[in-house]
Amino acid sequence: MAASFSRNAMAAMAFWCFASGKKGPVKPLISISAVQQDEYQCTRCRWTAKVLRAALGEHKWGRRAGAAAQRRNTAQKVLEAADQQKVCSKRRFPKRIRIRQKRDTMRVSFVDENEPEVNGGFRYRDVTENMQVVVDGLVRHCEQMLPQLQGELLTRAYRFTEQSDEFRVSTAFTDRWVCHRATGLCPDDEFPEKDEDEADEDDEL
Repeated sequence: MAASFSRNAMAAMAFWCFASGKKGPVKPLISISAVQQDEYQCTRCRWTAKVLRAALGEHKWGRRAGAAAQRRNTAQKVLEAADQQKVCSKRRFPKRIRIRQKRDTMRVSFVDENEPEVNGGFRYRDVTENMQVVVDGLVRHCEQMLPQLQGELLTRAYRFTEQSDEFRVSTAFTDRWVCHRATGLCPDDEFPEKDEDEADEDDEL
């Protein structure tokens, strides 16, 4: 990865910290430790959120409030799965990735090498060396983060219908919830849309 590319990303992270300070600190649900914290922490987290939804999506879920206990039990079963069925199994991650940078913010993300390029506003760069190190870093981040987040994930599965009419994996465990609201690994403005259960909070302000 080119040094200039990384420096631009670091500058964007510094700008985010400054901008966030003006709005006041956002306190995440938990304080994440052990994971590598750098300009790629947000994209690593978003990959964890993606494979989490994929694993959860392999099961059936009760959508209404009366199924809260069933949802919590199912979530626990998924999080405790082993071998190829575990959430952070390497099979759930791409074999090869590229780096994508958003031009206006200079933020970087890892994308599947086979993902079509987005026209306008982004530039792409191939990972020219240590591909497996980068992919293994995604897996390791997942393995380090999910055990710390497990309690909040189970609570989310159980209580989501207290604020929303219906439970869906895609709306309960969004990138925004996992990586900003729960862990603080991504900035607020990484996500243009609020979560479904945040609408009521905004109405009360």
